[in-house]
Amino acid sequence: MNKIILIIALFLCILMGTGSSAAQKQKGVSSEQLSLLSHIITAFQQYSVVPVSTDTAIQAAIYAVVDGLDPHSSYLSKDYFDALQHKKKGMISGVGLELIMLYGNLTILSTISGSSAAVQGVQAGDQIIRIQGEKTGARKIQDLVLLLRGPVGSQVVITVKRPGFQVPLQFTLVRDIIDRPTLSCQVLGTGGVYIKISDFEKSVTGKIRLFLHENLNELQGHGLILDLRDNPGGKLPYAVTVADIFFDSGSIVTTVEGKSGKKRTYRAHAAGKRGGYPVIVLVNGRTASAAEVLAAALQDHKRAIILGTATFGKGTIQKIIPLIHGGAIQLTTGRYYTPTGRSLQAVGIVPDILMPLSISKKRDSVGDTSPVVNGIDMDNQLKSALDIIKVLQKSRSSQTGTL
Repeated sequence: MNKIILIIALFLCILMGTGSSAAQKQKGVSSEQLSLLSHIITAFQQYSVVPVSTDTAIQAAIYAVVDGLDPHSSYLSKDYFDALQHKKKGMISGVGLELIMLYGNLTILSTISGSSAAVQGVQAGDQIIRIQGEKTGARKIQDLVLLLRGPVGSQVVITVKRPGFQVPLQFTLVRDIIDRPTLSCQVLGTGGVYIKISDFEKSVTGKIRLFLHENLNELQGHGLILDLRDNPGGKLPYAVTVADIFFDSGSIVTTVEGKSGKKRTYRAHAAGKRGGYPVIVLVNGRTASAAEVLAAALQDHKRAIILGTATFGKGTIQKIIPLIHGGAIQLTTGRYYTPTGRSLQAVGIVPDILMPLSISKKRDSVGDTSPVVNGIDMDNQLKSALDIIKVLQKSRSSQTGTL
């Protein structure tokens, strides 16, 4: 217990900087605790056979407190936070990987189309066990991300463990400026409209509305396939505005935030469309956060059929709080609930049609021979979605007496 109190005291001390004693009392940190903490650090530095600097002790304490709160709270070091700000401005060079620390393993969430990682055949689900020969096991994800970044044109070697393979695979990747497309819209030659959302950002909703309007005949005549596979989320309000396209009333999502439990329900507006064409939503275990909000809303309102595998299960909201001496903390500040009141945290969405992706037809794999329609890999999930849309549209036509 004393160890926990001391770590918390240290964390609050760093967070407040040189705050007043009154502020310390308000946060529950006594001068005696801080004095004891300082004494312990000094003792480590004087007597420990393992060198321990003050910075190392501070970093360890911050990580221990924040990382232990929940799976999505974390401490962002100064270097990592600075890199994150550059990434938002489109100034980062990397290899094209979306990463997550899953059960202690550095796991690839998705590869960015056209990136070195995608071209070389790195796959979602691969676990990176070495970067430039260094083991990834005991290191923080942010430190590992920094190892993958570097000057444009430089190389980095990664070793991955792939499910189903006995021997680790090695890839030499070339760093480049990563332009991650957030949206892909296509009219399929086989009938139907295909939209893939890779991330939710400000311009997505307007682009989707325009595309659907321009292809209304194809949409009404066949239907829509909405691909949310490998979508890690993005901004919740932008996912809400996309959902609003498909509804004319009702709840989209409810958020509960802060210690007071402040509730806010996002509702659809009359400008949305409730029906008129079938919708199939493709999801997988890397569909997360805001992408799950959209899929769950469509499922709860019975506006779409969800096809694929169970989603990731992230039902919490995070806020990034910059720290006074650099770096930041990412804290979980709320939860969200689907229109029927479901929490998806650690549970995810169970598809209406459970269908794993065939291993032989995984996208971005070396030697992939999957058929392509208008530049889209026709894997078994997408092909099944097209087949279902045809059946639904045929049923709809027979009920309305049209040919």
